[in-house]
Parts: sequence; structure tokens; C-alpha cells
Amino acid sequence: MVLNWNDFNKWRETSLEYHKMLGEHNYTNALTFFEYVRQYFNAKGFPPAEKKTKTGRKGKYTQKDNKEQLKQIHEYIGGIK
Repeated sequence: MVLNWNDFNKWRETSLEYHKMLGEHNYTNALTFFEYVRQYFNAKGFPPAEKKTKTGRKGKYTQKDNKEQLKQIHEYIGGIK
């Protein structure tokens, strides 16, 4: 789950290193993707650091929350293009 710019930068750097090993085309596509993701977070902001539960207590984000965030990012990018 990306909760702030530090998380974003770690995710970006790790992903770019991986895509650089796969080839120049993959690396270029990853750079473009992360520019769109940066636009997403500038427009939508980051989720709170701790997830609120139904009972009002604070909880942790799950893998399902992470997948939902990625889905929202992809939908946002699809709307831009």
C-alpha cells in the first residue's frame, strides 16, 4: 500500500530497477506509468496511514486494500489516455 511519497519512491525505484533488467522498452513503459501514478497521487492524495475499521478503531491495510489501490490507479490512468 502506498501511503506517502517515501513509499511511492521506494516502489518506483524497485520497479524501475527490475524493468531496466528486462530491457529498454520495459523501462521506458515503467517510467511513463510512474509519471501517471504521480499525477494520480497529486490529484487524489494518499490514504490515511492507518485504516479505520467498522468499530472506529484503527487497523492495518491488507493485501486486498493494496490490490484495490492498484485497480484505482489503473482506472485513473485509463481515463487520462
